This record gives sequence, C-alpha cells and structure tokens, in this order.
Amino acid sequence: MAKTHVIDGVTYKEVARMAKEGDKVVHVDDGIVTEVEDVGVSISGYTCPETGDEVIRISEGYYRVLEPTAPTDELLEITANLTRRVHELERENKRLRDDVTETLGTITDLLRRRDHRIDEIERKVFDTSALKTYSLADLNGKQVTLLHGQDGGYEILSAKDEDGNFYVISEKEACE
Repeated sequence: MAKTHVIDGVTYKEVARMAKEGDKVVHVDDGIVTEVEDVGVSISGYTCPETGDEVIRISEGYYRVLEPTAPTDELLEITANLTRRVHELERENKRLRDDVTETLGTITDLLRRRDHRIDEIERKVFDTSALKTYSLADLNGKQVTLLHGQDGGYEILSAKDEDGNFYVISEKEACE
C-alpha cells in the first residue's frame, strides 16, 4: 500500500513516476514536501538537512510524486446520501413555504373582508333622525354618542366620539 500524506485537508498518495511542473513531491530521505516549478524537477523551498544549502534539483529516485487520492466508494455513497437528503429537505422547505404562503393568503383575505365590512358599516350614512341618540359621560376624555338602528337586516349598536371616530359595539341579525 502506498504511503499517504494529508496536506491542507487533501489526502495524497506517493507515486514513483517522473514529476511534472506543478506536482507536489516528497523527498524520500527526510519527507520534506515541496512543489515542482520546472519539468527539470527544479524545486524550491527545500534545504538539505546535512549541509543547510538550498537544493534546486532532486534527482529521480530521490523523490516521490504526491497524487490526490480519488474518493472511495464509501465517500461516494455518503455524498450521494447527503445529496439525496438535501434534495428532500429543499422539497420539504418549498412545501412548507407554499403552505405558509397559502395560509397567509387566506388570513389576508379574511382580514380584507372584515375590513371591507367595517368600512361598509362606517360609510353608511345613517339617518340620525330615525336613530335614538344617547349622550354618555366622557370616555377617555371624549364625549361619546350612542347610535342604535337597523341597516341591511342588521341591528347595529354603535358609538361615535366627538372626533368623528365611529365604533361598532354590536351587530346582529335583526329580529323580524
């Protein structure tokens, strides 16, 4: 089995072949790893441990080329499983997003209908001569008038403050 090295998180195996420019090589005597700069097997960053001199060339047979190892079947299987799980999670996430969007649409529609009904009631012009008005004491510092009558088959009890704000207190189907 070939000797392996882990460099910057990548696993390399030693191979006995001629080095090419850009290959990583390991010196067989001391295990120092460097990169080939030239096809003539010139290397940089290697200092001879015995003399302290920088070595420019290493002869063939005194180095091994380091080749990245291919992923194993186990790693391929793990990668495939993770890819499948990510895809499933993305599908589930999309489904949940769609459900939330649909629910928000329903809630928005209900709120819009409620607001429309409130606006409709507030826009109705009551013939105040037909309504009984009751003056109440101050409510939060404002004079409030109660209005009672029927509109569109509904019996309505409402209040209007001195600023013109209109409040529906009770709305129910009118009894005939």
